[in-house]
Amino acid sequence: MLVIRKHLHIRELERETVDELIDHIEVGERAIVYGARHQDIKVFYRFIGHI
Repeated sequence: MLVIRKHLHIRELERETVDELIDHIEVGERAIVYGARHQDIKVFYRFIGHI
């Protein structure tokens, strides 16, 4: 059974789901762009990579 099939119809994001599906998260430095805060966040999924 594929790991993702267990999570096709999730209603709440739980710690177990995050641990199974996400490899790591990168949070970039915060910057001010045209007066608004801007910060890059990259989520790297297991088996897929960065989307």
